[in-house]
Amino acid sequence: MSESILSQSDQEIQTGVYLIRNTVNGKCYVGSTTNSFYGRYYRHIADIKRNKGCPKLQHSWNKYGAESFQIEILETCEPKDCIAYEQAWMDAIHPLLNTAPNANNSLGTKHTEETKRKLSEMKMGHLASQETKMKISKAHKGGKKSEDHRRKIGEAHKGKCHSEESKRKMSETQKKRQTITEETRRKMSETRKGHIVTEETRLKISKSNSGKTFSEDHRRRISEAKKGKPTWMKGRKHTEESKRKNSESNKGKLPWWKGKHHTEEAKRKISEFRKGIVPWNKKKTSLFPDNPAAKDPA
Repeated sequence: MSESILSQSDQEIQTGVYLIRNTVNGKCYVGSTTNSFYGRYYRHIADIKRNKGCPKLQHSWNKYGAESFQIEILETCEPKDCIAYEQAWMDAIHPLLNTAPNANNSLGTKHTEETKRKLSEMKMGHLASQETKMKISKAHKGGKKSEDHRRKIGEAHKGKCHSEESKRKMSETQKKRQTITEETRRKMSETRKGHIVTEETRLKISKSNSGKTFSEDHRRRISEAKKGKPTWMKGRKHTEESKRKNSESNKGKLPWWKGKHHTEEAKRKISEFRKGIVPWNKKKTSLFPDNPAAKDPA
């Protein structure tokens, strides 16, 4: 890359928009700097030498060599205006060596399958530190997604199903996780306080779960996982405070089943399920099995 294109004054601290041009085919890269043109120039050189430059610029550099490139200053401006001016120049020139069509972000960029594979391999085995997790947690606290954002997320996930391999990996990951501590339970409880599920959300949950059935294998695994384990409420009792709150929250409310009736289909299924099962009150035996008088008081 030609260094003579930068004058002595350019080496001073200046901010603005620059252009890197391939003199062989005319393709160019547009960028901006809020520090100095000279410093940004050498950072490009350092990244390219380590083969970590901007992908298209890196590929062009590897193909044509350093002598085929020169840097030019397009416009100087205040640091706060750099991105706006950079975008204006990109819209005017349409540089072919820029990866993203938008200044200062990768919005609109589509990675190739090869790039996706490399990114995946780079992240494999990477574990975030507790400090990093805490920072991420703090950054997300209080954040609320807009309705439009939620709608887009929902549409993006429609029709997507996890592969059997993904399900297996998720299952193994969950097995390795530690049991939730009482402190974590308390924090989870506090975050849910005051949260009310709207009728619309309840309807959506109901619709999404209607018609779903577990396979026999799934049921078997659930049964095996629960064998020998006490229920989560085993040995637990509501405090007097909790009882009082439950009582106050239910005052004036009708039971959830009030006015609801089983459908004919539900009745049929219940009937089939109960076939052959002895009612609980028919299983009771006399306290005096050897005393005929106890069996027939008359």
